Amino acid sequence: MCSSMIRYILQPWFLMLILIWSKIAYTRHIIVGGSVWESLYIETPVLVVMIVLIEWIWQTKPRARFIVYVLINGLLSFVFFALIVYYRYFNTLATYTSLFDLGQAGDVTASIASLIQPQYYLLFADIPLLIAAAMSWLILRKRRRTEGRLPALPVRNRYGFACVLAAMTIALLNVLQAIGGGTVNELVKAKDMGLITYQAYAVYADAKRMLNKDQQTISPEAIRRVKGIKLAEDPAWHGIAEGKDVYVVQLESFHDWVIGLEVGGQEVTPNLNRLLDESFYFDRIYQQIGKGNTSDAEFVMNTSLYPTGIMPMSRQTAGMIVPSLPRYLKPYGYESVTMHTNQVKFWDRNLMYQALGFDAYYDKEFFGEEDYLHFGASDEVLFRRSIEVFLEIKERGKPIYANLITMSSHNPFELPDEKRMLELPDHLAGTFLGNYLESVHYADYAFGIWIDELKAHGLWEDAMLVIYGDHFGVSDTAAEEDLEAAAELLSVGYYSKEQMFNVPLIIRVPGLEEGVVRHNMGGQIDILPTIMNLLGIRYDDLVIFGQDLLNHERNLIGQRTYLPSGSFINEEVIFIPGAGLEDGWMVPLEDPLMETKSPLHYRDDYHRALRLLSMSDAYIASLPMQEAVPVMAATEE
Repeated sequence: MCSSMIRYILQPWFLMLILIWSKIAYTRHIIVGGSVWESLYIETPVLVVMIVLIEWIWQTKPRARFIVYVLINGLLSFVFFALIVYYRYFNTLATYTSLFDLGQAGDVTASIASLIQPQYYLLFADIPLLIAAAMSWLILRKRRRTEGRLPALPVRNRYGFACVLAAMTIALLNVLQAIGGGTVNELVKAKDMGLITYQAYAVYADAKRMLNKDQQTISPEAIRRVKGIKLAEDPAWHGIAEGKDVYVVQLESFHDWVIGLEVGGQEVTPNLNRLLDESFYFDRIYQQIGKGNTSDAEFVMNTSLYPTGIMPMSRQTAGMIVPSLPRYLKPYGYESVTMHTNQVKFWDRNLMYQALGFDAYYDKEFFGEEDYLHFGASDEVLFRRSIEVFLEIKERGKPIYANLITMSSHNPFELPDEKRMLELPDHLAGTFLGNYLESVHYADYAFGIWIDELKAHGLWEDAMLVIYGDHFGVSDTAAEEDLEAAAELLSVGYYSKEQMFNVPLIIRVPGLEEGVVRHNMGGQIDILPTIMNLLGIRYDDLVIFGQDLLNHERNLIGQRTYLPSGSFINEEVIFIPGAGLEDGWMVPLEDPLMETKSPLHYRDDYHRALRLLSMSDAYIASLPMQEAVPVMAATEE
């Protein structure tokens, strides 16, 4: 009997069940947590269905059956590995839509590699052994025939059918339990219904969303009603930059906390610091990017719409006519251009720039590979060559609307020696945090050169500058020693999501004699209405989800990606839901050690934030398609 049991246990189906379940339990532990028991009763039913189907299809073909098991085990090992790395990068769960982003991976290989920990490779530890076993099994197959074949799992009978039915019922109950309580947090859904089941659910949910598009009319009044704001009849600072050129500089991986920071007696951002003396400085602005990272920051800033969180907005809005700053400024004679030294197809920017209505884009084809850094020419080249473009536009007698997307301070923050201009103390030299500080210091240096160039070419007097960070550089999931060093550097108890998501916003307006610091909370979604107010352009009838930061004191912004759906930021906290509102948790914005209120205190903000996200999704889905008229690509002459 013992020998029969051993032979039964050593069957491929049983070994695969144990191996795959072990891997998915390990993946769950990293991404969603939970107990081993939860992994057993939530994940096993789907694995049972898979194994029964394999046994049923290849019951009379043991060789094919074994090969299928080996292939599926290998495939799922790669899937689980990808889920872990994706989670480390985005703090959310990858779905089928993430497959479309594989083409971007090559450009951020170094960033991805920095997220991989050696223990993740344990997911592949069994594969060489299985391949060796498969080869041995094939070689010895004839001999084993004479000794008797290991029996297949008896599935072509009522017991097999009952097994599949029971497993599918349990899996369905897990799904219904996960969605029945109104859970919006994707990670909680995946934890409750299973990682594999969630992938199928994501396909179903997206298909349902496409088939049942919300046909409601989204009006500016309805948005303001949900936000709880009213437009000022006589807005402050209205039109003080009327007719000025608008240069928007998006700084890569730029935290607000580097502004004014000194390390070893040196300013990390001396040029930005000096600019504050003649600018509006908003020190409580938070990133709102989706799965398109940097490109989504461009989208949010230019549209005042929320990213959907399904896929990069460049792909989500491909072929659409998206209301945007380039389109809003066109009637006022502005010529709109956008610049980035990488290839325009990175994050499908070519699709986004067409949707946003830019007149022209300038990418690697224009900037070349001079002073190559990371993905293309350095920030110094970006800023220097941009002057050529601006002078040509001025020769045509048009005001300028320009976006400049920097990238020299991109993760993993490795600069050549000649660009390391910040003298770091010994405890920071050579560390991740030290490299980050050197990178943003170099970005500030390149920015300072650009300001000198604007002045030298007579462009400064009419230049309205809008400078903001696209997203974080130092995550709260970084190595413990880096988090401790960051907390010590910033003199905070611990490095929290408040420091992580806080990005700078600086708006320099010609003629502003004294700097103005604003402490009201806002997001990247608020940049568009703030710019339009300064330009003297009313936006009363425009569908925008942000608000003018100079004329509203209180705010509420929704969050997607890096935080689960249902998250929001108000004047007091970053709220992160659990399964719902009641088990959510909060990160105070002012004092990380401050005692927080009950989640129920934020019930109204929670539902209003979800409503705003839903309204934005509905509006984006309703946008018209355009004829394929490509944006003009500028090339090196």
